[in-house]
Amino acid sequence: MKILHQYIVALCLGVVIIVALLMHKTNTTHKQKKKVKEPIQAPPPPLARIVNDFSRILDKSTTLDPVVSVITTVYTLNEQVIQTTVSCIKNQSLQNWEWLIVDDAVEENARLKSFTQNLNDTRIRYVRKGHNGLPGARNVGISEARGIYFYPLDDDDLIEHHTLEILYFSLQANPAASFVNGYSYGFGYKTYKYPFGYGNPEGFMKENFGTYSMMCRRDHWLEEGGYATNRTGGLEDWDMIMKLMNANKWGYTIPEYLFSYRTRATHADRLVVFNNILNIYIEILTSIPR
Repeated sequence: MKILHQYIVALCLGVVIIVALLMHKTNTTHKQKKKVKEPIQAPPPPLARIVNDFSRILDKSTTLDPVVSVITTVYTLNEQVIQTTVSCIKNQSLQNWEWLIVDDAVEENARLKSFTQNLNDTRIRYVRKGHNGLPGARNVGISEARGIYFYPLDDDDLIEHHTLEILYFSLQANPAASFVNGYSYGFGYKTYKYPFGYGNPEGFMKENFGTYSMMCRRDHWLEEGGYATNRTGGLEDWDMIMKLMNANKWGYTIPEYLFSYRTRATHADRLVVFNNILNIYIEILTSIPR
């Protein structure tokens, strides 16, 4: 009987010890859980950051620095024509832009300066650095730009209301690309569709399938020296793209019509340069350092 009593006491003591140990373990685990810090959140991927910034970049009241600089050179002001360009820029779905209107007249164009100021938009700037010709004037605008990307647009041409948005987010999502554009319309004297672009680098070596209207990484452009200022007769865009291609910097074309090129009967005199296309092609190729 005494042995049985001792056995029961030992058994009860053992149960108490086990329960105490379990309670201690639970409390310890609970305390440890309290001490564990929340894991550090990994930075969001590029596309997620783009989505997070989407509403701010599209907000017309944003005070952020511009992400895109539109570059327009003007030699002779036609207010009626440029007003349509003003409308298409101001109505862009992406509002975080700046617009540099570069005065490239022989003498300072007081009308253009006044016209720019009267637009009453701090995002639009008048720039004057003398008469440099079309390629040189674009270089002036690019050097003055604050955006990480730039988009050249002539004062008589137009873009779709979502062009800047599509091209901007495309380059953001493709950091390896140096430039991007879309398909083009022709309007005015002649109408046409131009569904060609930068999908074929080898073909581009033989013919200029691109257009001047492309969004580019400003730093890549400047690294290759900008537009050749001696190409005032045309093909300055082809010359520059060839330099980028030689530096292993390439782009692509979005299969959507994003740009409209105004054609005029008087454009024929500007295309006389193409009558000697082979010589120009050879000159451009030989000017690229190998």
